[in-house]
Amino acid sequence: MRAFAILSGEGLSFFDAFSVLEACGIMSPSNVIIISDRECPALYIAMERGFQTELIENSNNTSFSRKAYNVCSTFSAEFGILSFSRLVTVDLFGRIRTFNVHPALLPAYKGLGALRKAMNDKVRFIGATLHAVTEDVDSGPIVAQAVSPICADWDEENLRRVSYIQKIYLFLSLFWLLGHGFFDYNFREVIWKKSTRCTYTCNPSIDDPCLKSHFSYFQKNIGMECLLL
Repeated sequence: MRAFAILSGEGLSFFDAFSVLEACGIMSPSNVIIISDRECPALYIAMERGFQTELIENSNNTSFSRKAYNVCSTFSAEFGILSFSRLVTVDLFGRIRTFNVHPALLPAYKGLGALRKAMNDKVRFIGATLHAVTEDVDSGPIVAQAVSPICADWDEENLRRVSYIQKIYLFLSLFWLLGHGFFDYNFREVIWKKSTRCTYTCNPSIDDPCLKSHFSYFQKNIGMECLLL
């Protein structure tokens, strides 16, 4: 299984998730190419960890997406994930399965600043969504969601830690679900091929002992055990 990740900034949630995948023997850096439109910490981290990288500079969204597709095609990537501050176009997501993790329980709080909007509205639950990328921002078919209640005494830092954990869980879910053939995506809809478990906080719920163990340890290490697998 070969994949791409388009990152900007540090990409820490992706790399933390990938460490779990690597520890469980599900993926290795040689199976993923990291792409960005700028020199950023994510590219340096990727190179240090043995990922192949590609820098595509000075491009508008359409040009970037076309070049990114060519890179992914040459790499033989079957799907990819975005953790990126720009929009990509149909030149990429219409030709290779492309997914995004959004820090809100879609269809609520689409677009930028979703976590801040939720905090300003004083919601009682915070969520994140793994969805397919389409032309309509944050509106593609939903693959998985994670949700956690917000305790009354939590501050912004607590909420951001929960959101970070949710993102990592959804990155793990994508690789696990596709790797085990649970679903397919035909560029129009998500087609489920196998039944899945769910819990009160995760739908679907990862049912792999190694992933569950490593993710539970990660939550404890962060000091925020907010997702029940």
